[in-house]
Amino acid sequence: MVMPDDLTPVHQQMGMLDWDIKYKSTRSKEIHGEVEAEPEYERVTVYIHPESDAPIGTIIHELLHGLLWEFSALANMLADTDAELECLRVAEERFVNHIEQMPVWNKLKELYGE
Repeated sequence: MVMPDDLTPVHQQMGMLDWDIKYKSTRSKEIHGEVEAEPEYERVTVYIHPESDAPIGTIIHELLHGLLWEFSALANMLADTDAELECLRVAEERFVNHIEQMPVWNKLKELYGE
C-alpha cells in the first residue's frame, strides 16, 4: 500500500482537520481496514492492510466509522443479545457504505487516483 503524502483534503472534507488522526498498517488479511476512535477527544487511528488496492476509499470508510463511533458504542451498550449486536453492526456498515457512495467522495478518490 502506498499511502498518500498529504491527506489534508480528506480530513477537510470529513470535517476532521482538528482531529488527531493516525494511520497504521494491519497484518490481518481478512480486513482491508479498521478503526479505533475516541470521538470525545477527537482522536482516531485507522488501520489499513498494506496490500489495500483502494487506500483512499478505505480511509474514507474507516473515518466515517470513527465519526459514528460514539453512537455505535452507545447502541452496543444498550443491546441485550448477540442478535441485537449483529443487527446494529450490519445497520452501521450499511449506513457507512451508503454515505461512502455519495458523489462528494468520488472527487476525493479521483484526486488520489482511485
